[in-house]
Amino acid sequence: MVSRKLEGRVAVVTGGVGGLGEACVRDLLANGARPVITDLASAGMDETAKELGVPAFAMDIRSSENVT
Repeated sequence: MVSRKLEGRVAVVTGGVGGLGEACVRDLLANGARPVITDLASAGMDETAKELGVPAFAMDIRSSENVT
C-alpha cells in the first residue's frame, strides 16, 4: 500500500537523473509529492524527466551563484 502523505508537496531532488536520486524521485511520486529533478547537464535528464512526467533543470548546486 502506498502512502499519500506527501500529496501536493514539492521536493527538489539533486542528482535525480540516475541511481539513488532517480529512486528518490520515483518514491516521492508514489507518495504523492511533486518532485523536481536537478542535476549536472546529464545526457539522460530529458529522457528521465519525460518518462516520470516531472520537470528537470540542469544546474551545479555546488555554488550558490549557479542556482537561480
